[in-house]
This record gives sequence, structure tokens and C-alpha cells, in this order.
Amino acid sequence: MTIQSRLIKFLFILSVCCSFFLSCTKTPTGPIPPIATTGTIAQVLSTVSNTTFFNGMLKQTGLDSTLKGTGPFTVFVPTDTAFALAGFTVANLSALPDSVLYRLVTYAIIDGISLGSATLPLGPDAKIVTAGGDSIYVSNNSTGIFVNGVPVTQTDVPASNGTINAVMSPLIP
Repeated sequence: MTIQSRLIKFLFILSVCCSFFLSCTKTPTGPIPPIATTGTIAQVLSTVSNTTFFNGMLKQTGLDSTLKGTGPFTVFVPTDTAFALAGFTVANLSALPDSVLYRLVTYAIIDGISLGSATLPLGPDAKIVTAGGDSIYVSNNSTGIFVNGVPVTQTDVPASNGTINAVMSPLIP
């Protein structure tokens, strides 16, 4: 088993464990503050102080230039607090191979459609294909909006090329 596959396996197990423990608490993840949304998703995220982990991953993979494009896109962004609660640091994310970061980031992006609270499919478990080709499952009901069981903590942050939604934990393929 290669180091990369061991790392992916470790990250998956870590995220499952963290998701389980996080689902039992009501720890706030710090919403994305209201900001001017005249820019693209990449531009909006670069101005938000509590999305530096995700923004760094975008830059390291070059996907920030994609999210400056015309879109439309939907992005499920974990805040810095969400990354920290899941046990991630800037150092350990930066140390991951670009191919792993690319897969993590494209798993959080939906290409070709802008989805917010009113347009996310009703669940349970409505399947949506991500920009990386994997599937995520959305539940949108009276108890809230969930992506793969992870609560969406803030929806409908508009950008000129799509919508940003904050999630309580990083989404792991």
C-alpha cells in the first residue's frame, strides 16, 4: 500500500470519526460573514477571513482560477473552524500531495449549476455529481440541509458565478 493511499485511508477514517463526534455537539463553525458579492466565488472566498484553509487548497491546486470562471458553480466550503474541529491544520493540508488536495476540493464543487437553500434537491439523499466525478448526497428537509450527513451551516452566499454554502465539516470523498 502506497503512502498516498494510506494517507487517503487515514483521512477518510479521521473524517468519519470526527463527523460522528461533531454530530453530537452544537459547536458553532463560524458562519461566512455577510460580504459584498460582486466578485466570483474565488474572489469572495479570498476576502473572507474564516475560509483561509479552503482558499489555500484552491490556490495550491490551481482551482482558484477555475472558480474565477463564468460558472455557474456551487461550492460547499468548510470554514477554518470546521477544518480545525476535524483535526486539520494548514501544515498538514499543505503537506498533502496536490492530487489528494485536488480530489478533496473538487468533491466540494458542483459544476454547471448554482444551488442554494431554495434550489438544493429535497432529500433524503438526493444524488449530485461533483466536479471531480464523485457523488454527494443532499438531504434538504425540515430538520435542515445536509451533505453526506454533514450539516450545512450557512447557505446562499452569492457570487457572480454561483453560490457558496458553508458546511460543518470538510467533505471527504
